[in-house]
Amino acid sequence: KEYLNSSSYAGQSTSSGKLINFLKLHVGASDIPNISPPNAGFSAVDTPLTKDNAFLLLDWIRNLKYKGEHLPERFLKRIKDGSWLKVTVNGYRPPSKSFLIRSPLGKILQSGSVLVDIPLIDESFYGDKINNYEEELKTIGVMSSCEEACNFIGRELMSRASSFTLSKNHVLLMLKFIQYLRKSLLPVDKFVISIKDGPWLKTSRGLRSPNGSVLNDSEWK
Repeated sequence: KEYLNSSSYAGQSTSSGKLINFLKLHVGASDIPNISPPNAGFSAVDTPLTKDNAFLLLDWIRNLKYKGEHLPERFLKRIKDGSWLKVTVNGYRPPSKSFLIRSPLGKILQSGSVLVDIPLIDESFYGDKINNYEEELKTIGVMSSCEEACNFIGRELMSRASSFTLSKNHVLLMLKFIQYLRKSLLPVDKFVISIKDGPWLKTSRGLRSPNGSVLNDSEWK
């Protein structure tokens, strides 16, 4: 920060940014978005990033893609899995477990939010500027499609079901969610696939998966 500001050294005054330009020109200094990343993780993305640093990271990814450079596998994975992105629930989450709202995704998430907490990117924190980085956010795993939303909601429910029994109300809400998707002509396959094999349905023989359970229709008696 000292080099960015105007300062006086040994009786000589330098204007704002002049020292930075000198370092770039004579010693090859670069700002982060202009350097090639190593195939390694970095600790900064393991903790929350400030808004400015988050945009710096997105600019880095944008510049690399613009130059046609390959994003190293370990570098990209660390960004996807680090809890540095601010969301509307539970503070900060990994990009790979976060959503950027796009229509008709918003309606699906609104309906699914009664089942699980949906980690939406906190636009009140980042401002409208975050929407200019849609492609970069997709690159680092942020979800924005209906299929991804349905799969996420189903996986979160099954994770919850593995820890404790889902309530009757939860099960009915799941079925209503499937009805909503079908009536809205939205893709239902991802959600159904994610829940059909989990042991969450209460039957006469305890908790079983829907796949293999029988509905006792009165006409069969």
